[in-house]
Order: sequence, then structure tokens, then C-alpha cells
Amino acid sequence: MRNLVELALKNNNNQILKEFDMSGTSNILVNNLNKRYPYDEEEVPIEIDTKPSWNVHTDSSGCFMKKTYRFSTNKHLMYFISEILRESDENFHHPEILIKKDKVDIVLFTEQVNDVTEQDMKLSKIFDEVYKEIKILY
Repeated sequence: MRNLVELALKNNNNQILKEFDMSGTSNILVNNLNKRYPYDEEEVPIEIDTKPSWNVHTDSSGCFMKKTYRFSTNKHLMYFISEILRESDENFHHPEILIKKDKVDIVLFTEQVNDVTEQDMKLSKIFDEVYKEIKILY
């Protein structure tokens, strides 16, 4: 998203933005383009979707996100696990994974702060995309 905003700022041509599908919170950024990008990359606030696919929990140790994925075959489950492990390695951020029969429970949080961070949100979206890909292909 930041690359798209930087491209628009450099170009200063708001007509180009109408060609992109700007959904969710990115509309706020589009409306503020003339004011320049309002945040540094580290200061972007975390916004949780209004219909989250992940459940957010809080306990005595902190806040975390959890989701259960179900699979019809072991082949699909194994593909999913290998993809999320690959993505986790690429992002240097690893979830807790529990495999039970035909389902996979994933817990995401940042251990250093015992809370959900932007990195956790990013991985949750990637994991959901991998799962959608499996459902579409098979």
C-alpha cells in the first residue's frame, strides 16, 4: 500500500488513483494525498477489519490472534503448512501452530510485546490468502 501512495504522491495526478481498487482504510489515505502521507512506516496505526476472520483474545500474558483452518485432505493441509512456514521464514515472524486431525490452529502475537502488531496482521492476511487459494484450486 505504501508504494502505491508514494507513486501517487510523486505523480501528483489524482486521476491515476481512480483506476485502482481502493478498498477499506486506503480511502482515508487517498483523501489525504494532497496533505502528504500522514505517517512514517513504523507509526501506521493498526486497524482491525470490521468483520475479522481472526478472533482476538486477551489473557494474563497479553493479546493474541487465533484462527482455525479446516481441510478436506491431508494433501491440502500439508500444502498449507508448508506455505505458512515459508511465509513466516520470509517475514522473520513465526506463529504457534497446532495440527489436529483435519484442522490447523494458528496463534499470532509478537512475543517481545505480548501483543498483536502490524507484523501479525500482515501474516494473518497472507495465511488467509493461502487458504483461499487452496479452496479455489481444489
